[in-house]
Amino acid sequence: MKVCSKEDGIESYLHVGSGLFTITLDKIKVKCDDLTKLISKISKEIARDASSFMRIKNLPTIPGSSVKGNIRSRIELSFIPKDGKIRCCFIRSSPPRREPKKGEHGWRHYRIWKESLQFDRKSCDYMREEKVCLVCNLFGTTGLQGLIFFDDFVGDFETKIIHLPHGEKIEVAPPGSRFIGEVTFANLKPEELGLLLFGMGLRNGRISKPVLFGKYKYRNDLPYNFGVVRYEIEKIELSKSLPELEGSTDEQVRRLVELALKSFDGELLDVDEVKILERL
Repeated sequence: MKVCSKEDGIESYLHVGSGLFTITLDKIKVKCDDLTKLISKISKEIARDASSFMRIKNLPTIPGSSVKGNIRSRIELSFIPKDGKIRCCFIRSSPPRREPKKGEHGWRHYRIWKESLQFDRKSCDYMREEKVCLVCNLFGTTGLQGLIFFDDFVGDFETKIIHLPHGEKIEVAPPGSRFIGEVTFANLKPEELGLLLFGMGLRNGRISKPVLFGKYKYRNDLPYNFGVVRYEIEKIELSKSLPELEGSTDEQVRRLVELALKSFDGELLDVDEVKILERL
């Protein structure tokens, strides 16, 4: 995965929070037997600094669960009904709601995905019904392991601290930063693998169109673009029983996505979320 830079037509930063903050602590010289008073005194001397980027072994890292959620959500949002039926639920479903007014929470997300958000979808309940939709079968749900597995995506670059409005500071991956990770799968049909690639924003080759990822991606009151990335496929290893899918990685991606679009004809929206967001 690459954070988009000028060569991609849009320069972006990426923040994947760890839930931790770096802090500065002034030395306190106080004699106090009362622990409560001591803690109160210390807390006043602590200045919250920057919201930290997620790290594993001190390397900037995007958890595999975050990558999985990003791709899964894009696939869920891309499906629309055909002949009165829809192939997938929303893992966190809610009834269709009114369109948020401009400036209200979630209004940009709604404008981008309006065509699919207007349909009611009940979440799968495998524990009760022992059957699930296509996407829950691929990615898993409560009580059911999926068929696709995501490693953490790890970077090896220098992060940067940037300042946002209202005194907020965050640690970010700068434009051009790359994260490397592995996605493995088992027993996928070719069209299902193509659907996975479609959810990454891949269409005609191994490098995806720009897609949205991470925190701050919808905010427009910032001096920087946030959360615009490209997925890049280094290689796809397939079973030898699929000789028709042999070829370069670009050719494999193109054929697999074509199979998905053919299998799910009339059911998938091809939304350019970055371009739509730029117009909002």
